Amino acid sequence: MRRDGFVKSIVGFLIVLGMVCALSALQPVQAQGRGGGGTAGASVPGLPMFFDVDWTQPASQDGQTKVVQENIGDANLELMQYGLHESCLLTSGVPGSATRPFSVWSGECESPFATMFRHKAAYVDLTGAARIRWAVKTSGFHAVRPVVKLADGTMLVGDTAAVSVPMLLQSEVPVAAIRWVTLDPER
Repeated sequence: MRRDGFVKSIVGFLIVLGMVCALSALQPVQAQGRGGGGTAGASVPGLPMFFDVDWTQPASQDGQTKVVQENIGDANLELMQYGLHESCLLTSGVPGSATRPFSVWSGECESPFATMFRHKAAYVDLTGAARIRWAVKTSGFHAVRPVVKLADGTMLVGDTAAVSVPMLLQSEVPVAAIRWVTLDPER
């Protein structure tokens, strides 16, 4: 089922072995104090960045530990988690490393799940030139798919999948090119 014209939505990503993700939106956020970096890093000229997830390691964490809100560097972003992955989604990598960036690791998760990010003060317009950019590292048959939560609470999963080999792969997907299917977060 394809959904066009979902102007206000909460954005998220189905992360199987996701690393870093960013979203370029057609319009800048209207709310004060928004996160992200303006047009910094936007790959389409003139297209503002709505948010950029920056994984951080608080001083209270060392080694691989459960992913928590404090792992998100932008205070304007809220971490949302769906599925049975609370104990198996772990932090991984080295802060500041180009070859092993600090991120999340889901190697012990036995079922699908969604890790989503919501801007606390604003919705994003996903029409027009909106794009999702992410960097992922997967293995085996694992894949990363985009997930959005609309303003009415409906969740959709995209048919586009990011799959890589044992190296970090950055790619970008135009939101308009994705076919969306209703997602039941309980299943």
